Amino acid sequence: MQAGVHPGAQAMQDASVRVPEGLLKRSWTHFGNWKECVDVRDVPSAGGGGGSFHGQMCMVKLYPTLTGSAARADARAGLDPGMVKILLNMLNYRSGQCVPSTCSAREVQQLFEPLTVGLPTVAGIQINVSVTEDDCTTRDRPALDATDWVGVAVLLCMGAIMVISTAYDVWVPAARKRALLAAFSVVSNGRKLLAMPRQGGDQTLSCLHGIRFISMAWVVLGHRYMASATVPAVNGSFTSTFFKDWYRIGITNATVSVDTFFLVSGLLVGYLFFQKAPAKRRLNVPMYYLHRYLRLTPALAMMVLLSATVAFHVGWGPQWTTKMMTNREGCRENWWSVLLYIGNYIGLQKQCVPQSWYLMVDMQLHWLSPLALILLARKPRLGLIVLAVLCVAGLVGNFVFSYVEDLAGSAAAIGDDDERKHWNRWFYFPTFTRFVPYLEGLALGFVMGNQRLRVDKPIKLRLVYCYLAWLLVAALMLVPLGTGYNIVQYPGVDRLPTAFYNALHRPAWALGIGGVAYLCATGNGGPVNTLLSWYGFQVLGRFSYCVYLVHMILQDMQVASMKTIAYLSDSTILSQFAGDLLLSIIIGGVLSLMCESPFLIIEKELFGRFQGKGNASKDANAQAQASPSIPPMAIGEEKSVKEH
Repeated sequence: MQAGVHPGAQAMQDASVRVPEGLLKRSWTHFGNWKECVDVRDVPSAGGGGGSFHGQMCMVKLYPTLTGSAARADARAGLDPGMVKILLNMLNYRSGQCVPSTCSAREVQQLFEPLTVGLPTVAGIQINVSVTEDDCTTRDRPALDATDWVGVAVLLCMGAIMVISTAYDVWVPAARKRALLAAFSVVSNGRKLLAMPRQGGDQTLSCLHGIRFISMAWVVLGHRYMASATVPAVNGSFTSTFFKDWYRIGITNATVSVDTFFLVSGLLVGYLFFQKAPAKRRLNVPMYYLHRYLRLTPALAMMVLLSATVAFHVGWGPQWTTKMMTNREGCRENWWSVLLYIGNYIGLQKQCVPQSWYLMVDMQLHWLSPLALILLARKPRLGLIVLAVLCVAGLVGNFVFSYVEDLAGSAAAIGDDDERKHWNRWFYFPTFTRFVPYLEGLALGFVMGNQRLRVDKPIKLRLVYCYLAWLLVAALMLVPLGTGYNIVQYPGVDRLPTAFYNALHRPAWALGIGGVAYLCATGNGGPVNTLLSWYGFQVLGRFSYCVYLVHMILQDMQVASMKTIAYLSDSTILSQFAGDLLLSIIIGGVLSLMCESPFLIIEKELFGRFQGKGNASKDANAQAQASPSIPPMAIGEEKSVKEH
């Protein structure tokens, strides 16, 4: 130890990054020893002024930009400006430097700016230094503001209501019990959430339980790989190649799992409406809309509130603020667009609960679905023709738009942030580019509903036709995956085949899923139906909606709380995925008990009292409950609501 040097000052120097390693492997973020730095406390300030400071870790960012002359030279040399921009975006180096807490971010930036003097003359590349207040952290976490306290108060109130309601449910005799007062009971709702499926009954569409949960797990896995692509890693180059290996084809094309949900959502709406006798096909449109909104919104609103308040304070680390602030600010600014289900068009710069874009699209399609239902009910042939024309229009529109805009075929093939945002805004999120699988499901639901499918009366196909049908289904599902692999392998492919891929691969995949559902429902599913109808999927499926809502913020928290750089491999990512899924089921179950199950009971009691129990109301409720493909109890949901 040097004489006269405070131990804390030595620890701060020791905690800073010095000579970095692994630069050729794109290991371009180094935290230093964050814990060692922020644990330094009360170091006397030099000069004898009597003050002191603590350790503060600042992530100093060095990033290159081209000077004007260099950009013009690249143009003359025929270099693609987009590729040059991608390369420059990749070359960002972040280094953790432990400095006194009395230093502002601007002062730290000025400290490192002299290191870049003279570099702008090298190959026309200018090196810039950036340090923001969000890049600097100490051991002390930010204090809760007024909005945060609102979130805490709501959570405490909800917890108290659940405790009181549970006590009421447990201690009051059943004969004197009122359903509204026991609506938040953890005991009753937990028993229903975990109840084993009843034997017997009409289980025609039981395969959808497995399709739904497997697709949900696929979504979580895809988002885990996406999160891993953003983490600081020893082998950062892994992220530039792991989408291109053939055995990760399911990760490259994980986005088609969303089209599965669109197909299933339309299928359920059509099937549960048309399985009734023609005289009973009544639709109370206002109730249809209202029930759907009340069905989805309480849990979503809770996630918006948590994202805007409490979630920001449950962790801490050198990149916590930079990673978590966007969602926090997005939910504070754009909460209204989420709760109005228009967030797939508004507030995309700062998204709130980013994965909720799917709920926006599905809700908007739900708003329009009565037009199709009424037309199919009154003039079936014309209705099917209209659906077919709309599907063709959707395919042609996506083809033309993709060709004109020269859109990439996969987000994995996009290396530029601006291009990715443009791709999401105008191709991935809008309802007008995603509606074809939903209409396919609606048409299939019409066909299956009118066939009056029953488990005890299967529609058996001849063996040869059954095999041919399964081969066709396999082709419809495998060809989009294989084509998507080629799109990612060769991102510079001509725009014409990419436009065909963008127009066709999602509808083809959805048709394949629809074929699986139809073959299983008609008694031609064999072992596939046995697997997908497993009772465990029926239980796990009840968690699907809340798992969808919570899993992404849990992954963000894990990445944001990192204090050392990672080593990326499939085995580590898969183990993290397993943890994601388990933790999401647990926390999603809590969210379901807090918001989802209670509000189903409340809505049923209120509308049962004030709206009466007419057929129109029942039909509207059944249809609205059946529509969500992600939320639980999609199959036979109208029965479970009556049980509440």
